[in-house]
Amino acid sequence: MNTSIYHEPNDDMVKIPIALMEDERLSSRAKFIYILILAMKDDEPNIRKLPKLSGLNYGTVLKYLKELELAGWIERKTIRDERKRIAGVEYVIHYEKA
Repeated sequence: MNTSIYHEPNDDMVKIPIALMEDERLSSRAKFIYILILAMKDDEPNIRKLPKLSGLNYGTVLKYLKELELAGWIERKTIRDERKRIAGVEYVIHYEKA
């Protein structure tokens, strides 16, 4: 199953939305995960890299991705194949809360 994250890559610096930092609904770890996603340099960032980058286990990373999703900072889309089976998950990063 493919689980990718798509966003606009930046050069050597990451712009962090001020609204994200001021969003009181988010824990500091959820904000950290969001920033790590923005900092990924790969052409196709993958959430499976987040545990190693963050030092958190995979389940914990998923917990904070869900927190970001509920707050409107990311959007999770299920990808289905031609037979309507789940083929993967795509996370879309929002630069403003939805």
